[in-house]
Amino acid sequence: MASWCSPWQPVIINQTYHYEHETARQFQYYNGLYCLRKNIDGKASAVPLEPPPKSFDINTARQYLSRLRRDTNYQRCISFIAQDKTVALVKYVGKFPETVCSQEGNM
Repeated sequence: MASWCSPWQPVIINQTYHYEHETARQFQYYNGLYCLRKNIDGKASAVPLEPPPKSFDINTARQYLSRLRRDTNYQRCISFIAQDKTVALVKYVGKFPETVCSQEGNM
């Protein structure tokens, strides 16, 4: 008997985005500070926000990416707001493979 495994292969991309409620300005959380990404002297830098936003003014969006094991060109991206996990946006990218699944597992 074959052991069951997920038809989705997780990808390293596990991103977190921070946004202000009022402005929808995106920033990152780096070394305990909310920062804007800026290009300084040709290098990407994290510049702390002054004044720092209050935590209740921030939405945090999470995003996970996975690929179908039998055809890694077909991808699934799941996004949600961390403060309210009751709703998620699921996006599929690519063409779903027409090949028939094996009878053993979900591969």
